[in-house]
Amino acid sequence: MLRRRYYLAEDKDGPIFPDSIGGLRDPSNTLRDLRDARGSEGFAWVTSHVFRKTAATILDEAGLTPRLVADQLGHSRP
Repeated sequence: MLRRRYYLAEDKDGPIFPDSIGGLRDPSNTLRDLRDARGSEGFAWVTSHVFRKTAATILDEAGLTPRLVADQLGHSRP
């Protein structure tokens, strides 16, 4: 899905999941959408932080350097 969205995007440097006018989404709207998608039964433990930790694990297992992983996550130190 990510590849498809990237290839269909007019602005290759823009967000993959933009807001309605093509910009960055508001964090509170994104969190609301996440809550709506996961529901409350059985998946209340799924938060945006879970996705963040999963991304860090995938990047680490892909062999990226700690510096690159930290940069991707927005950390100042690896």
